[in-house]
Amino acid sequence: MYLRRLSLASLIFLAALSLSVNAAAPTPTHAEPKNLDWSSFGFSLNNLKTPYMYLDQITGSSSHATFDGSGGGSGSLKSGWHNTKNPPLARTLITPHKAIELEPSSTILNYGQGLFEGIKAFRRPNNEIVIFRPSKNAERCRRGCARILIPPIPDATFVEACSEVVRYNAEFVPPTGKGALYLRPIVFGSAPKLGVAPSDEYTFCVWCSPVGNYFKTESNATGTLLSSVSPITLLVSRGYTRSCIGGVGGVKAVGNYAPVFKCQSETKEKGFNEALFVDAKEGQWIEEAGASNFFVYIPHGDRPGGTLVTPPLNNGTILAGVTRDSILTLARAELPDITVEERPINLNELGKATEAFCCGTGASITPVGDIHVPSTETEGEETIYNFWKGERRAGDVTEKLYKMLHDIMWGEDKKLEKKYADWILVVPPLPKA
Repeated sequence: MYLRRLSLASLIFLAALSLSVNAAAPTPTHAEPKNLDWSSFGFSLNNLKTPYMYLDQITGSSSHATFDGSGGGSGSLKSGWHNTKNPPLARTLITPHKAIELEPSSTILNYGQGLFEGIKAFRRPNNEIVIFRPSKNAERCRRGCARILIPPIPDATFVEACSEVVRYNAEFVPPTGKGALYLRPIVFGSAPKLGVAPSDEYTFCVWCSPVGNYFKTESNATGTLLSSVSPITLLVSRGYTRSCIGGVGGVKAVGNYAPVFKCQSETKEKGFNEALFVDAKEGQWIEEAGASNFFVYIPHGDRPGGTLVTPPLNNGTILAGVTRDSILTLARAELPDITVEERPINLNELGKATEAFCCGTGASITPVGDIHVPSTETEGEETIYNFWKGERRAGDVTEKLYKMLHDIMWGEDKKLEKKYADWILVVPPLPKA
C-alpha cells in the first residue's frame, strides 16, 4: 500500500539507487600475480615456497575408512571433515606451508605406501583462474589408493582441496602465458609400524609451486605454437624396465619413480633427453617415455589421413595419463581424417610413423625428433628412427593436438571451451578482507 503512494519520480529514484548500490559492490577477483621474473621459471621449485597448503590426517583407520567419513570406518579426521555436503564450519583444511613430521618407522619411509598426482592451474587473460580436469586426477588417485590399501579420497574432497590451495595461493599463479601453478596432491601411510602391513594413519596433503612453460612458444595467432620447440631425442632402454604385468605401473605410486633415476641419468650422459621404456618380457613393445605416455602417427599412405596410436592400458603397466585421455578424446572428436587406436606398438613399427610425441601434465605434448634403438645382438649397433620436420619442428598432427589442448586450457577457443566445459574447473576467488 505504501508503494502505491510513492510518485513515479520517487520510484525511478529508488530503482536508480538500487542499481547504483549494486554497481558499487565490487565483484571479487583473484589477487594479481606477484612481481616475479616469471620468464626465468622452469619446471622446478624455482627457489620459492608458496605460503599455503592443504593438510589432513585420518587415524585409527579400518580398511573401509575414507577421507570424508562416508565409508563407515573407524577413522577420525583431524580436520573434522566428515561430509562434503555439510562440512563443519571450523575445519582446518588450509594451513601455512610447513614441514610434515614423520616417525622413522612410518610406512611411507619404510615400505613406500604412498602415491601422488600432478595437476595444473592457469590464469586466463580476464584474470580468471582455472584448473584442468581435476576430477580425472581424483578418479585416478582413488583407484591408486585402492591398489595399495590407502583409504580412498572421495572425488569431491580431492577437488575441493585442490581448488582451495589455488584460491589461497592465487598470487603465485603466473600471468597468462607465463606458466602455471603446479599442484601436487600426495597421500601416504604416516603411522609408525615395524611389520610389513598397511599403516594405521594416513596423511593427505596438497602443496603447490609455480612453474614456467615447458615450451617457449610463439604467438598463438600464427597457429604454430610448437614451431620454436626443438623435438627431443629418445634412447630405448636396454637392461632397465619401468614396470611389469601384475605390478603397480598403472597407478602413480611413489615407488615407480626412483627406480628409473639411474636409467635416466645414464641416458642423459649419453646425450639423449629421455629413455623410452619397453616391456619387461620381450623388450620389443613400447610402454612409456620416462614418466610420460607415448604416441605415434602413421599416415595412411596413398589416401588422406592416418592413424594415431598409443599403447593400451589393459595390462596395468602404463599410467592412465589425464593428458593422454584428453588427446585421445580430441583426436577422435575433432580430427575426422585420423583413426585412433589403443594397441601395442612394436619397435619395428616406428619405421612406418612420421610423427611421435610424449605427453603428460608437466610438458603437455612434447614432440620427438628421433628414437635410437640399440641392437640386442650386436653391441654398439643401433637403428635410428627420424621424425624431424623441416627446420626441426613438430609434425602437423602433433601441432594440431597441442593447439587444441592449449586453447581449451587458456580459454582461447570459445567453441572448444564450450564443448569441453566439464574439463575446466573455475576457481572462485577469496572474498575481500
